[in-house]
Amino acid sequence: MHRSLVALCSILAAATVTAQAVTLPPEATQWPGNRHNSSVLYASTFGPNEARTQLLYPLTDIPATLTAIQQIDFRSLGTIGNSAATVYLEISISTSPRDPDDPSSTFAVNAPTPAVPVFAGTVSMPAAPFGTWPRPWDVQIPLQTPFALAPAAGDQSLVIDVKTSNSTGLHPWWVEQYGTSPTANGQGSQVLSQPGCLLPNGQTQMQSSHQPNLLHPGGRLALTLGLYPNNQPSAAANVLVIGLQAQGGTIAGQTLPTPLSSFGLPTPPNCLWTVENAMAIPITYNSYSWGGSLTTDQLVPIPNLAGLAGMTFYAQNAALLSYPNGLQFFPSVAMQFTIGDSVTPSGSTITAPSDQNATTGTVSTAGPVSIRLQ
Repeated sequence: MHRSLVALCSILAAATVTAQAVTLPPEATQWPGNRHNSSVLYASTFGPNEARTQLLYPLTDIPATLTAIQQIDFRSLGTIGNSAATVYLEISISTSPRDPDDPSSTFAVNAPTPAVPVFAGTVSMPAAPFGTWPRPWDVQIPLQTPFALAPAAGDQSLVIDVKTSNSTGLHPWWVEQYGTSPTANGQGSQVLSQPGCLLPNGQTQMQSSHQPNLLHPGGRLALTLGLYPNNQPSAAANVLVIGLQAQGGTIAGQTLPTPLSSFGLPTPPNCLWTVENAMAIPITYNSYSWGGSLTTDQLVPIPNLAGLAGMTFYAQNAALLSYPNGLQFFPSVAMQFTIGDSVTPSGSTITAPSDQNATTGTVSTAGPVSIRLQ
């Protein structure tokens, strides 16, 4: 073959490889990750030196030009220095009907189709000092068995399962992970405090807290209402109502705010309800020696839709409490929330440090780990 033709073929081959390199999440080509993940390339001096991590990415973020995965690359978080080390990895890949933004803590639920083993071996991780972004893809793992991307109808996620063991590092080799984008957090405030509405212990329930950094598309509503009495089993019968209207709105023909007695429910004096009933979400009663609280401890998800940014909604809880004259519905303070315009890239990470054979893990409150597929 003529040398110029050989050169042309080499250029075209290189261009093909470059075109098929896919960075996930796509935001990892636009702004630095602001979280770090320790379980993908795990090390521990305090327990079993192993971990299991499941990485979920939307199949819609992978272009059709990538028909097979032949290599997976990771990069360091620029704000953390990593020392050189080696680690033994076992990697399996599958596609799944699971929503990548709504993962289960059970690994098998996220990947119901048997995963394909694609790599097993020792990987070298170079020293990666502090540096500017974007960081190089220092950890490059050519797969021993390429994974054909041929998802079944209804599949939504690419699932990469990584088992880590036998690291020679003194600490994990931190890889880049994505939390919320560096823009505005959400906001929350009380819009109805009800100082004359008293709990069974005679106190006013005016304590509330939330996490504004989670109030964004793809984030969570993390709300706690405090100062409830302890040892009130009936308080487990409660509902947190979400609505788009509060004062001035209507519900069942009643102008808000209005007493719950307007709806035929027993309620203490001076206690008003002020949120329309658009939907109800889980909230849990917790009892302590000093009192009780109601909390969305499951971190109720906000859909990952950019159009929700700037939307205002309201929340109020009605809990069944025991008063001297019987059970009554106590309406909490009412809250107003505005969703911020920060976003978490689509995708999820589930981790189980110290156990590479774990069947369940912890769903990270951050988003996906940055990877490059080739």
